[in-house]
Amino acid sequence: MLQIDTNTADTSRIPALAKAYMALDQSDADLIIARGRLGIPGSGSLLIFIDNKGRILTAGTSPSHVIHKKTIEEAVYEEASEALEKIGFKKIEG
Repeated sequence: MLQIDTNTADTSRIPALAKAYMALDQSDADLIIARGRLGIPGSGSLLIFIDNKGRILTAGTSPSHVIHKKTIEEAVYEEASEALEKIGFKKIEG
């Protein structure tokens, strides 16, 4: 986990993607997972997986917290599960 100030990402069109690219610039990781707003405030969240070349691998979304009222942990878990299912992983219940 990188400890970098991502407040400036909020001024971009897609803050989650801006955060991913900020991490890419600060790290030599092979895989970056970033999360932030999808767009304007209230638009929901985007959890995105990118590789070390900045290519988007997959992503998951959730509606605004005002709508779903889930904890941050629940929302992140569901976004990550959605993103991984899109590339062929299956969720095992139980």
